[in-house]
Amino acid sequence: MSTDENQPLRNQDTIRPDGNVKVLLVDDSRFSLGQVRKALTKGSNEYDIDEATGGAEALTMMESKEYDVVITDLLMPHISGLAFLGHARARHPNTRVIVSSADIQETTAQKARSLGAAAFVPKPVDAAELRQVMKIVLARKEIPNALPFSPRYADAFKEIFNIGMGRAANALSKLVYETIKLSVPRLEVLPRSALEDTVRENFSDDLALVRQDFSGEASGIAFLLMSKESGMRLVNALVSDSEQADDEISDADRDLLVEVGNILINALVGSMGNTLGIAFDLKQAKCDIGNMTAVVGQFDSDVADYVLLVETLFLMPGRHIGGNLFLMMTSEEMGNLLSGIDRVL
Repeated sequence: MSTDENQPLRNQDTIRPDGNVKVLLVDDSRFSLGQVRKALTKGSNEYDIDEATGGAEALTMMESKEYDVVITDLLMPHISGLAFLGHARARHPNTRVIVSSADIQETTAQKARSLGAAAFVPKPVDAAELRQVMKIVLARKEIPNALPFSPRYADAFKEIFNIGMGRAANALSKLVYETIKLSVPRLEVLPRSALEDTVRENFSDDLALVRQDFSGEASGIAFLLMSKESGMRLVNALVSDSEQADDEISDADRDLLVEVGNILINALVGSMGNTLGIAFDLKQAKCDIGNMTAVVGQFDSDVADYVLLVETLFLMPGRHIGGNLFLMMTSEEMGNLLSGIDRVL
């Protein structure tokens, strides 16, 4: 399970005044729903439990009722568990989401964590383990993204980036003659000192990195970062190829990743420029493939105070591929963006 055992098991700020924790169970299997309900209610009456048999039904229920915790399966028809997780976290950021799945691959758990899952527990659920995970998740106090500025700026950034992702999706769809959708499940503003830990928490394997510097009225460095495996799957999806037998990324693959990174970064930075009336000049993008140490080492020589983390999910028929975009900026450059937001708000 992906939780911190050193966290305190009770924090009154995270529990509802009436003492009842509102829980939504999401699974297309009635049997699995019954198992999780039984595990939570065994010897306890502290949970108020609702059930949904799919992601669409769960999202509808979450619009009409506020839940403290959602426990969801991953392998579901129509809306996959990962897609549901992304939408749930985007629409209801204060609701903790626990993933319960028979797919116990570490890459699956990493993807769930990168989309905002508070914990991952394997199926079939162990009652004692699930109850312990619930206690830890509920005890973990929500921090509003450790924002160095007012939440209204974060709302503005998210709206700007959603517009940018819409434009990027259109550009990618034209590039490959197939409908591609992009979502922004999560946006965080991090201090520069937290960047390495964030990367190491979300990734463990070799990484694919596209870097593009930008300058102008507000300058900085933009990175598209994903696991090497995700980069390969994205390339295969874009060229309508089945999984390649060769697990190495060729020069042609790098060129395609650079093109994708260029489209995404230009869309985000361009959306900021168009909305805030700020002129940007984007430099040539480049792609690097390497292990965690080599890639994270690239951040060490770059001067920045804040990092805008934009999590994105590529939604294509039968494939959901995640990546992270990092925009690194100094306090002065970030201040220029905030001034631009002040002018348009």
